[in-house]
Amino acid sequence: MGLDGMDLLRAAIPGAARRKSCKVGIQTWGSDPTNKERIMANFQLQDVQQVPYMLAALDADGNPASLAVGASVLVSSSDATIAKVVPDATPVAGAIASGVIVGQAKLGTVQINAAVTNADQSAGPTGAVSIDVVSGPAASISIALGTAGAQAPPA
Repeated sequence: MGLDGMDLLRAAIPGAARRKSCKVGIQTWGSDPTNKERIMANFQLQDVQQVPYMLAALDADGNPASLAVGASVLVSSSDATIAKVVPDATPVAGAIASGVIVGQAKLGTVQINAAVTNADQSAGPTGAVSIDVVSGPAASISIALGTAGAQAPPA
């Protein structure tokens, strides 16, 4: 099943027959169409970009669901100097959490984690996505000079 790039993080409801923890990324097929092995590529974000995220609760079969009353959701970055999570004060309609992930000046790979804590403080479902923060478009030119030396005599 392919994943939509906008569907960055997903979580399942507490109490489902089996809990799903999902790692979400962009799936591509290898160059050999007969090879059914899937290759997971990290989502790429330029250091001058941001991308919206939305978490949806799903049951064990992948159907839309609701979190238990009193459950809370935390979305965090493994390194806020690479990518920062800015949650919406009120999630967008149909989401249990939403906001934007903002690329920062430091380049590298970061993991965005989503975790549900149930009202009784027990751990609920989780989700994660890896993001590579890469350089944005050229904004200036750097000129490097060598070591100064004596001028050659005129010819």
